[in-house]
Amino acid sequence: MKTLKETLLNESKTRLEDIENYGKSWVNEWGVEFFGNILSSFTKGMKKALDENSQYYIKDEEDKKFVKRCSDFINKISEDINKDIY
Repeated sequence: MKTLKETLLNESKTRLEDIENYGKSWVNEWGVEFFGNILSSFTKGMKKALDENSQYYIKDEEDKKFVKRCSDFINKISEDINKDIY
């Protein structure tokens, strides 16, 4: 069985490829940038949600580490979007 991380990474890569291919066929590079902006907004929303909700779930050091890993994962997605699309 795939782990959640593997599933999320694979789905993210697939979606980015789909978006890139569709965007290029739709309106060339403009389409890729358009969808990149949507993904960028999505990751900003994830960061905001993490900031707003994590305070309710952090009870010990392990919880802090988990929230940090979630934050790192969101940042990695953001970096990949910026690198691959812009």
